[in-house]
Amino acid sequence: MGSFSPIQIAVVVISVVSLVGVIISFVRNTALLAGYEEYKADIQKIASSLKAEMFRDGNDVVIPGNYKKFPIQVRFSYSENTPGLNIRMQAPVSFTFSVVPKGERATEGRVALRTGDDMFDARFTARTDHPTQAKMLVSSKPIRMQLSKLCCSTKTFLTMVTGNIELSELIIPSPYTARHVLDHVESMAALAAEVEGIPGADKVKFTEYKREKSTPILKIALAVGAVVAIAAVFASPGTEMPTTSAAAGVVHADGVLDADAGVILKLAGWRTAADTDFAGDVAGWMKASGVPATGRIELNLDGTAPTDVVYCLAHEQDSSKRIVILENGVNILDTVMPDVVGLVRIPKNSMSNIEWSQKPATESDGDGLMVIRRKDDKTTATVFSRTGGRTVTGTVANYETVNIAE
Repeated sequence: MGSFSPIQIAVVVISVVSLVGVIISFVRNTALLAGYEEYKADIQKIASSLKAEMFRDGNDVVIPGNYKKFPIQVRFSYSENTPGLNIRMQAPVSFTFSVVPKGERATEGRVALRTGDDMFDARFTARTDHPTQAKMLVSSKPIRMQLSKLCCSTKTFLTMVTGNIELSELIIPSPYTARHVLDHVESMAALAAEVEGIPGADKVKFTEYKREKSTPILKIALAVGAVVAIAAVFASPGTEMPTTSAAAGVVHADGVLDADAGVILKLAGWRTAADTDFAGDVAGWMKASGVPATGRIELNLDGTAPTDVVYCLAHEQDSSKRIVILENGVNILDTVMPDVVGLVRIPKNSMSNIEWSQKPATESDGDGLMVIRRKDDKTTATVFSRTGGRTVTGTVANYETVNIAE
C-alpha cells in the first residue's frame, strides 16, 4: 500500500481530532450530570432557557445566570442537609419576609403577618421584621397570586432578606422539573420587580451575573486539528516541525499556577487577588495574626495529603471576586461571590473553638476556609469545609475571634 499524501494526512488528522473533541465534550457533560441522569434533560433545558452555565459543587449541580436583569442561581442536591431544589435570586429587597408551611419554624421574621388570602394563610405562616414593607408587598393581589404559585406544596420554604429572594423545596420536584423551576423563576422575578417600588430598595445594589465567553471544547479540537493538518500539508521531509504544547487550550492568569490553570475553566479576565483587593482592616487583622493576605491559599481540606489549594480571583473589569477550591487537583467549587473583603485558612485544630452563629451540620475533616464579606457596613463570615466528600458551610459570629494562626 502506498504512502499517504499530505492532503490525506490532513483529512485523517482533522477527523481524529474532531472525534476526540466530541468524546471529550460528551464525557465532560456526562460527568457534570452524573447521578442526576433522570433530570438531565430538565437541567439542560433550565440552563438553556436561562442562557446559563452549569458546574458541580461537590455532589450538587449548580446553574448560575440571569433572568430579567436579576442574577439567579438554581441548585439541585441529593445531600441530606441541603434542600433538593434551591433557587436564589438577587433583588432589591430591603426587608425580611418568610413563608413556611404551618407547623414549621421560620428562620426570618419575629412578627406574624396575614397575607389576606385565607386559603394561603391556612396552609402557610408568613413572618417579618418589617411589617410596613411586608404589608405593602402582600397588599397586591397579583403578588399574592405569585406567592401561591411559589408556595406550591407543604415542602416549600420562601425567604426574602436584604438583597435576596430564596426558595427551597425539600425534594427535587418531579415530573416536569424544568417547567416547575422556570415557573418559580418567573414568579420570583415578579416579586423582585414589585419590591423595587418599596422604600429602601434604592439602597440595595447588585450586579448582573457575567458569563465569561469561552471557546467550546469541540471548536478547540477542530482548531488544533486544522493547525496540525496545515502543518502536515506544507511540511517537507527533513524539515523540523514545531511541536504543539499539551497545554494549548489552557488560559493562564496572573498568580495561578500552570498546573492549577489546567483545571480552572474560563480564566480570561481574572487574576489572583492581592492584599490590596481586600479590605484594609481585614488584611491588617490577618497580618497581625501572622497570616499574609493573599489570593492563593494552600490548605488541607480532607485531612490527608496532598495539599489542597484555594484561589480568590479578582476581575479586571469590576470588583467581582471568584472563589475556586481545588481538592486533590479536582475543582470542587467555582463560584462568583460579591462583596468579598477577605479570605483565610482556618487550621483544623481551630475549627472546634469557633463561636458560630450558624453551626455546620457536621464537623470538618480538615482545615476550613473563611470567606469574609461586607455590604452596607455589615460584615459576615462564612466557613467552607469538607466532610465525607461533601462541602458544608457555617456562619461565624465574629471573624476577628477566630484563631487563624498555626
